[in-house]
Amino acid sequence: MKEVQAWSIGGKSINVDVAEPDNMADDRALLGRHALGCVGIKTTKPGEALSVVGRKTLSPQASTVVGSQSRLKGDLVFNESAELHGFIEGSIVSDGELTLGASAEVRAEIRGRVVIVLGKVIGDIRCTELLELKAGAKVSGNISAPRVMMHDGVQFDGSCRMGQECFDAVSV
Repeated sequence: MKEVQAWSIGGKSINVDVAEPDNMADDRALLGRHALGCVGIKTTKPGEALSVVGRKTLSPQASTVVGSQSRLKGDLVFNESAELHGFIEGSIVSDGELTLGASAEVRAEIRGRVVIVLGKVIGDIRCTELLELKAGAKVSGNISAPRVMMHDGVQFDGSCRMGQECFDAVSV
C-alpha cells in the first residue's frame, strides 16, 4: 500500500492508504483525471452518470465514487453524495446520501444524513434522516436513525434505535 495524504473528496481533505489492484490499466481507462491514486475513485458533478468497472452507478447524483477494486483505510469525510463499492476501513462521515454498493466491504463507524446499504458493514451506523438496508445487505453493529427501512433478505446483528431522540443525538 502507498500512503496518500491531503486529497480532497467533496471539498474536504482525507488521509487514506490505497492498495493498487492488479488490473490497474483497466481502472485508469475508466477513471479519468479525478481518480485518487487512479484506483477507482472518481468525482464528478451531481447528476452525471458514471461508469465504474463497466456499469452505471447506483446513485447518479453521487459526486464521489469508490470502485470495487479500491482499498481505503482512514477517515473519510464527504460533503456531498458518495457511492462506495470497495473495501473501506476506518470511519466515514457524509453530509449527503451515502450508498454502499453490493460489493462494498466496510469496517468502519458510519455517520451520515442518509445511508443506503447493499453490501457488508461491520461497525455502527448513525443517521440523521434515514438508514435503508436493501436486500443482500449484511450489517453487524448497532444502528441508530429516526427512520429505518429494512428490506427482505437483510442480515442484521446488533441493536436498533429509532425515533426523534436519535435525530437529536446524532450530528454529522
